[in-house]
Amino acid sequence: MRLRVLVILLALVSSIASARVGESGRRCEQRYGAPVRTSDNGSLVTYKSHGLSIVVHFTGGTADMLSFHKLPLGIEEPPPPFTDAEVRKLLEENGGERLWETGAATTSSTAWRTGDGALRAILDVATAHLIIYTATFAEAVGAGS
Repeated sequence: MRLRVLVILLALVSSIASARVGESGRRCEQRYGAPVRTSDNGSLVTYKSHGLSIVVHFTGGTADMLSFHKLPLGIEEPPPPFTDAEVRKLLEENGGERLWETGAATTSSTAWRTGDGALRAILDVATAHLIIYTATFAEAVGAGS
């Protein structure tokens, strides 16, 4: 039963994980439905869709950071981690034609960046979050390179 649920989740993540960095809030809402939470200034919007919590940061109406987190499968269960295939799919869909290069990896995280340096990503194993963001976003929040 549990394997069946994981297979279904993988299929759902693959089918809805198509929001891309650079898209508008309207496009994100078309993909995920109505937001479940929006920050006071509207720059952070949270969606819950297809077993995921998706937090999107907007600058000038354009998504420049997406944070993906799987929702727990049951009460008092931790959220399942992303599989390598799910991570690859999210990176590919957000990178467009860009190729991703693996960067720094530790026991708690793995980082990627596109060959042109325009996009970056980090998978935090401890929190099971995959965050994909622009280099401009990183500079704005002081994350640098």
